[in-house]
Amino acid sequence: MFKNKIFVVVDVESNGPIVSKDEMTSFGAVIVENELKKTFYARLECKKPGYMESVDTSAPIETPMQAMERFENWLNSYKTDQLNSFVFVSDNPCFDWQFINYYFLTTIGRNPFGFSGRRIGDIWSGLTKNINDHSDWRKFVKTTHDHNPTNDAIGHGEALLEIVSQMQQNSTAPKEKVVSPARKGDWVCPICNVVIWASKLECAKCHSKKN
Repeated sequence: MFKNKIFVVVDVESNGPIVSKDEMTSFGAVIVENELKKTFYARLECKKPGYMESVDTSAPIETPMQAMERFENWLNSYKTDQLNSFVFVSDNPCFDWQFINYYFLTTIGRNPFGFSGRRIGDIWSGLTKNINDHSDWRKFVKTTHDHNPTNDAIGHGEALLEIVSQMQQNSTAPKEKVVSPARKGDWVCPICNVVIWASKLECAKCHSKKN
């Protein structure tokens, strides 16, 4: 699906927004492939619980060192000669990335994701060609968002798979004839090239928003 890359959706729960002051209380991850069955969950030692966090009480409580070592080993277990690097993906890497990066670097001294990550909303914006449309992708989430980080990562992975599927369809679909609106105010969907009435704010066919 992804050439030489292993895409990993990560979700973090914490007891505050400030890295080094607040704590990452738990985090989850899923390898992005069709089944979304390769998952990870860690529950960390903390002074106070996470905000709105749904805790898997069956999971052992680990030190940050133990959790990050185990996470790195889990990631590396999926490396092959063809798939040999990881891409960090999340709903909001400005939040999730900072905690994962900080905990990796302050425990084991390295981050297997390197120095960057990707935001699902930005990938969706690229597909829809609308920089303001960064949240409508959530309609593709099937797993209930319950603040268990593994469940939330799976739900985001479901959406990412749908986005990638639409990208692949667009890249292989024959180019359609350019369509022009018939009446003043009507608009053409940038994704499926359908003329939409002026009174409508989204495409009836693919549900893309009006630019």
